[in-house]
Amino acid sequence: MSIMDTAAGMAASQFAHNEFVTVSVDALKFKRPAYQGDVIRTIATVVWTSRRTVGVLVRSCRMTRSNWDPEEICSGFFFMVAIDDSMRPVEVPQFNPTSEEQKELWNSAQRARDAMR
Repeated sequence: MSIMDTAAGMAASQFAHNEFVTVSVDALKFKRPAYQGDVIRTIATVVWTSRRTVGVLVRSCRMTRSNWDPEEICSGFFFMVAIDDSMRPVEVPQFNPTSEEQKELWNSAQRARDAMR
């Protein structure tokens, strides 16, 4: 989870050019185990924004060294708030989904965020 959180923070920072802190994590969905010797790949993508918050979908996959086929093992939404040097929230640029996939992910992140309130 620590690696997923770091990946979410990096994706949010790259998107908004700010420092971020994690404010919440949607329930992580564990789909299958990873095994000793597997290579784990973690990919984080900004999929949602509000005034000061960036929602990042983080997916981790396992790959065996024999076939290198990624198999998703875990995913979840991480919600990050941009902060200034005094740790106060600041506004972020807005993500505008254009493709159908982006719109679906936006809606999924919005539902996850709403469920946390």
